[in-house]
Amino acid sequence: MKSERSKRPTVADVARMANVSPMTVSNVINGRKNLVREETRKRVLEAVIRLDYRPNLRGRALRLSQSWLIGLVIIFENDSDFLASPWTSRLVSAMASDVNRKSYSLLLHNCRENELSEADLRRFADTDALCLMVSGENAKRNAIINRFLTLQRPILALQEPNDPPPEKDVAYLRQDDFGGGYLLANHLYEQSARKIAFLKPAEPWPAMEERIRGIRDFQVSHPEMTLDIIQIDTGTYDDVHACVKSYINHNGLPDAVMAANEQLAFSISAVLKNMGFSVPDDVMLTAFNAFDLWKYSDNRITTVEVPARDMGAKAGEYLLHRIAEGRFPDKTTVFPTRLLVGDSTGGVDSQRTHDLTI
Repeated sequence: MKSERSKRPTVADVARMANVSPMTVSNVINGRKNLVREETRKRVLEAVIRLDYRPNLRGRALRLSQSWLIGLVIIFENDSDFLASPWTSRLVSAMASDVNRKSYSLLLHNCRENELSEADLRRFADTDALCLMVSGENAKRNAIINRFLTLQRPILALQEPNDPPPEKDVAYLRQDDFGGGYLLANHLYEQSARKIAFLKPAEPWPAMEERIRGIRDFQVSHPEMTLDIIQIDTGTYDDVHACVKSYINHNGLPDAVMAANEQLAFSISAVLKNMGFSVPDDVMLTAFNAFDLWKYSDNRITTVEVPARDMGAKAGEYLLHRIAEGRFPDKTTVFPTRLLVGDSTGGVDSQRTHDLTI
């Protein structure tokens, strides 16, 4: 009597039912749409459903010396609630969808930088590739990336502002946060803002530092514009209220407040209203992201649109390309950001894209 395992349908069974070759079945299962006609693809998928065929990933991994796993590791200093960030959740969702379509699974892990152990490293030794997103200062981030490179796995690092070492199997993918900061500073300057406050979270993500660097780069040619950095420990309303109120009491009302994201911007708007100030008549307000919360707002905040989903999909695409072809399509890829002018700066609705040559 045959066991249940021996009765498990095979690629050959699917091929016979669909009247195609096993290679055609493999092409359909692995999403190679350019190699299979749509009519044939539908016939194969119908056979897959009827037979309840499921790929034997363990056997395939042994045959091809692949684990069919891609690791996504997020290393932070303070913020453990990383998936609560709309940017991170969008990126992870898009990346997972992209690799899943090619029969890969995404192994997700997060930990604090000072808790990264050898055991954490070893759990990714059997992956086919790694995607890293690391907070902290430049030297610390480079040291962490180098630790993962000892696993001899290809690595795609996200949001790294520098160029990757050419001799190592690593590529960088980021959005143009520097350009986003520059665009916002230029827009506020055109609206006659000279005294700027930037509200940022405590976690030292390189994206935040790039936004501030973009603002400071604009200041070089416009020294009459000043910039104060307000760091908050959490993004709660009470924390924002205390920080903004303390800043205004000690420094006076700025011409504009830049928030690191829309969640903070909405909290700032409420605080300013509570203190008797009006946006944009008394103080202008800007943000970053342009996610759903921003789109559904009646009075839209001037913001910089960032391509979180596109970056996630591109990260998956780059890693799959590296696994299949033995090299990354590019060593460094930068997604442009767009300025979306809303009601909170009193400007005319418009869109601008930063020139990456600036």
